[in-house]
Amino acid sequence: MLDALPQVPIGSKDGAMPDVNRLAAHYLTHLCFAFWNPPGPSTPQVSTHPSPDIPQKVVIKELIRQSTDDHQMSTLKTLVELRDNKLKCPVSSSPFIPAVHGVVSELAHILPFSIHGKSETHKAIEMFTGMDIDAQTIIALVNRPENALLLDHDSHKAFDTMCSWGIEAYVDVNGTNRYFVRPIIPKQIPMHMLGYINREFILGDGIQGIGEEGNRIALPDPRLCNLKLNVMRVMHASGAADVFEEQKKNLLRTSIAQPCNLSFWALQWRWTKSFLTNST
Repeated sequence: MLDALPQVPIGSKDGAMPDVNRLAAHYLTHLCFAFWNPPGPSTPQVSTHPSPDIPQKVVIKELIRQSTDDHQMSTLKTLVELRDNKLKCPVSSSPFIPAVHGVVSELAHILPFSIHGKSETHKAIEMFTGMDIDAQTIIALVNRPENALLLDHDSHKAFDTMCSWGIEAYVDVNGTNRYFVRPIIPKQIPMHMLGYINREFILGDGIQGIGEEGNRIALPDPRLCNLKLNVMRVMHASGAADVFEEQKKNLLRTSIAQPCNLSFWALQWRWTKSFLTNST
């Protein structure tokens, strides 16, 4: 795995990157950074409630196929709406009634959809989780209800882009999935979420399952929730998030005056080098 990394001189007298730095660079790039502020098109967010009344087995099965095989975001959102039957955000109670309050439900992926084709990120997740979550699981679940929930805009931004909060989840002795809001950067959590910090929230008020495995709408997988939470905790505790955020601000200021032609992954590597240089 280390041999596949680029040879970039950081903090070494002979110009070679020390193995420990190369290992850190690998995980920062392919695990931490891949989970933080991922690029790519946003999910279509226009929504109407209540959820469509289509609980027939054949329809549910086809919707799951479309979201899994065809990566249809709007289909996944329909499935999550059916599963949770929420008229308000589960972590803020903001009502999903656009005509009255201007609040629309937004589809939030727990692990970012952008990692679905990143084999190095899959390998990093396998190492980080001890193969509890393998590449096949990531590919299979990244655009399924197991990796999604509905949030209001500000809660979604804080979860996805700012990574200021995460979801801790477990299965209790009765086999029930339990979900809790856990703060990562409390000062960046939206005001309307503050009453939900370290509190349990409920999902699955609608159709959790309507029969055999192939026809059920699954709840979020606790393994995916806890993976995202813990990776973001490591990133912020290590100081990497602060360095990356500052580099991003500098890049945005620079790009206004001088457009930058570097690829996103090249920029990731530049920010990783900056963090490792400052840490040695």
